[in-house]
Amino acid sequence: MNELTTEEIKLLEANKIIPEGTPQAQIKFFIEVCKRKKLDPFLKQIHMVERKEDKDGIWKKTYTIQASLDGMRAISQRNGRIMSVKRGVKKIENELYGWCEITTKDGGIYYDEVPFSEYEQQTNKGVTTIFWRKFPQTMIKKVAEESVRRMADP
Repeated sequence: MNELTTEEIKLLEANKIIPEGTPQAQIKFFIEVCKRKKLDPFLKQIHMVERKEDKDGIWKKTYTIQASLDGMRAISQRNGRIMSVKRGVKKIENELYGWCEITTKDGGIYYDEVPFSEYEQQTNKGVTTIFWRKFPQTMIKKVAEESVRRMADP
């Protein structure tokens, strides 16, 4: 991936891959990360997220770059280490958990379980977002798989 054109930047903004109004320096950094990770933002393998952080009592915008589950799967496929992936949901004391287990060709077994309550996405009004409300099992399984892929195939 080379430099992005103005039209490409607008397209990525319109599709929420990069936040609208992201400073040019952050976009350049994003492009460099895409190159090094060999991930394509147009395939939604990687995206930039705007956050607000309290810095000495002043809220400032910061940016973080995150590989999507598709991006993590692309990295795993290129590396060729993963032999099997299992994932599901279970209840522990009335709490929904997502779990995932990945086995690697070298005999490694990576496992994690993640509680819904710690990852449930909410609006700024404290309401569960539509995807988390409509597809709670799918969303928490996705989070569990992402967690384990970070361990098994960083």
